[in-house]
Amino acid sequence: MKVYIYSKQHAHGIVVIIDNLIAAFMRRGIQCERIESLDGCTSEDIIIPYGVMESNELLNAGLPAKICIPADAITLGYLNKIKFYLKINHICNYDFFYSIYAYLKYKPKEKRMIESFDTNILVSPVDIEYFKRHIDPSDNKYKYVTNGIGLGETAEKTSSSNFRIGILSPWQSRQIFEESNWFIKEYFKKYAQTHPNVQLIVAGRGPRCKAFEGMQNVKVLGEVSSLKDFFSNIDVMISSNPKGCGILNRVLDSFSYKVPVLGHEASFSGFPESEGCYYSFKDYKSFCSTMDYMMSNREDMKVRADKAYEYIVKYHNWERNYDNLVEYLLKTL
Repeated sequence: MKVYIYSKQHAHGIVVIIDNLIAAFMRRGIQCERIESLDGCTSEDIIIPYGVMESNELLNAGLPAKICIPADAITLGYLNKIKFYLKINHICNYDFFYSIYAYLKYKPKEKRMIESFDTNILVSPVDIEYFKRHIDPSDNKYKYVTNGIGLGETAEKTSSSNFRIGILSPWQSRQIFEESNWFIKEYFKKYAQTHPNVQLIVAGRGPRCKAFEGMQNVKVLGEVSSLKDFFSNIDVMISSNPKGCGILNRVLDSFSYKVPVLGHEASFSGFPESEGCYYSFKDYKSFCSTMDYMMSNREDMKVRADKAYEYIVKYHNWERNYDNLVEYLLKTL
């Protein structure tokens, strides 16, 4: 038996999932490799597509539709962002209009994928419930398998007289830029006017982070050589992504480095049973009150960071989760 994982995507979060799935098959003595083309594939091959487009391409090729990995309900993410930008009146931006376009583009393709494949693997129960409500309510259509994360070192903090909050993001695309820009423009800029001791650290590769250079209380680190270099320079990680689907890898990274997380409530939709592991806000008022609370309660920040670390040890072990997934798949293939 040989298994092929079909994906054209090279984002780090996707590559890590595919690599760990391949490793899990190999631990069972089953050959598995990633392919980026269906050329030469036949109905005798075992092919697991990753993503909506790849799943539809496999269907177009007339190949067997047994198992696919949507991972996220991407239309749920686009829909949530549209609603959020409307709510805060942050609509004159590229991501708002792109989200509308992408929602309309992917909705029929996502529906076709869910209906056509026997098993759809997803990383969040919220995404599964979304598909059950809108496409197919059958339990046996879905398999919930959460992402893993490597355990990070405890980052020794650099000294600072400021209370430092940080955003780490790939700053290449206009869509991803807006997922953080709304927070900096609508929340932090206003908050900084009355809190001179709070500093925002902006890090990540890509030129768009330079847009924040010169802003009050903002320091742009740009690309960092390691996650440790980022986490050692902040007190709290900010998660501003409002998409509310899948799992946010930056939240997992923060949990693994024992750095407290403050995020939009949608950031934690993929973390069931994680109450008490993070701080959240739903509007500017709750952001301000939570920030004030954290600055006055450093011990509680440590308690939550330690609890978050225990949470990922329990639920986000790559080898354990993916060995169990392969056991399940072998009964299906």
